Amino acid sequence: MTNLPSCGISCAEVRVEGKGHPPQEPKGKPGDLVVSIVVEPHDRFRREALDLYVAIDIRFDQAILGGNVAVPTLNGYHELPIPPNTSAGDTIKLRNMGLTDERNKTGDLYAEIRIDTPDTLTDTQRRCVENLRDALDGKEVADTAPAIGHQDVSARAAELRKREESLDSRAGDLRAREAALDHREGTLDEVEAAVNQRMKELDELERALNERQSDLDKQSADVERRGPELDAREEAVEKREQDCENLATDIEKQAAEAHQKSQDLEQRTAAFEAKVSAIEQRIEELDQQRTDLEQREAELIETAAKADSDRKSAEQLKKDAESIEKDARKQADRAAAQLKSLDAQAAKLEKQQRRVDAMREQLDRHAGDLEAHDDELTRQFDEQRKQVIDDQKIGQELLKKAADKLQRWQDQIEKADVSIKQRRKRLKDQLKAFKDLTGEDPDGDDADAGS
Repeated sequence: MTNLPSCGISCAEVRVEGKGHPPQEPKGKPGDLVVSIVVEPHDRFRREALDLYVAIDIRFDQAILGGNVAVPTLNGYHELPIPPNTSAGDTIKLRNMGLTDERNKTGDLYAEIRIDTPDTLTDTQRRCVENLRDALDGKEVADTAPAIGHQDVSARAAELRKREESLDSRAGDLRAREAALDHREGTLDEVEAAVNQRMKELDELERALNERQSDLDKQSADVERRGPELDAREEAVEKREQDCENLATDIEKQAAEAHQKSQDLEQRTAAFEAKVSAIEQRIEELDQQRTDLEQREAELIETAAKADSDRKSAEQLKKDAESIEKDARKQADRAAAQLKSLDAQAAKLEKQQRRVDAMREQLDRHAGDLEAHDDELTRQFDEQRKQVIDDQKIGQELLKKAADKLQRWQDQIEKADVSIKQRRKRLKDQLKAFKDLTGEDPDGDDADAGS
């Protein structure tokens, strides 16, 4: 017998000294036995070095709300808390619950989450799931979940417990009757033993009678030899023999009656055994009914627990919907405020546009004045034409710069108009989404400002 060391991945061979091939020389030592260790894959755990991986199934409500599940480890089951909003494929680390190598280094256990989808759903569970889907889609959730009958379940459980107590009482009565039948069966066994003892006594009495008969035969021979004086004794012996025969007849009758009683007892014993078998079968049926009732009670308790969990989920979803509605209203208020601010900015831009138009008119008038002045200088001062032409070129350059500046202002105004239109469109989309989500219209002032 070789003890294998507790090792991790590095321990692949074990050497056993002196258990190999015998020595080739007379005084040589035998070789060693090298045992190669191959670790077979586990049906539940997956190994990577010193770390272990195990897949656990959780319900989708536990994945959303969190909870506790039992995780198998090398040392039994461990209670693992599942955080809320857990997704399929997530891993939860359990420190120092993996394998240990020869240097006392211990790996970790990783629980891989798998979400178990139920095969069938009750009507209440289906309505709760549909409400959750509508709430996640932003639709209005109707409170159609029926009230959970905790009192009905408790009453049903109490009724089942009463029926269980009644069945236990009936089973106790049946066991008491079975004990009484066992006692009566023991009494019948005692009677049968007494009858057998009586039969043995009758057999001994018969042997004694036979011995007495042989003695009488001997005495009869003696009487025949002794003569007439024994006739009187012979008559007495005959009378005594008749009495013995009568006694033997009575004994035979008693033996027949005892045999008949023994047969009756055997029949009654067979009947009692049949009744006992029927009672045992009835007890088994009652035990099966009790097991079915316990299973039904466990199902009712589990249904009540699931209903409580579903009701809590519905309440949490309702709270989430109210929170989302409040956030949406806040966003709508902020959007209305932003819309007012944009309207104020648009008014300012319109004022700037009017100022730009006024400056453009002024520049146009100034250009007209320059042209008139140019004509007048042309008519009056022909000799200064060159200077006037230069002045005109300067004026045109100024006009070009002013026109470029006006064009830049106009481009900025157009870009601002486009930005305002886009922001108005986004705000209108947000208001429409808020209206679709809450089913309410915004305030009148905000609606006028948005329009």
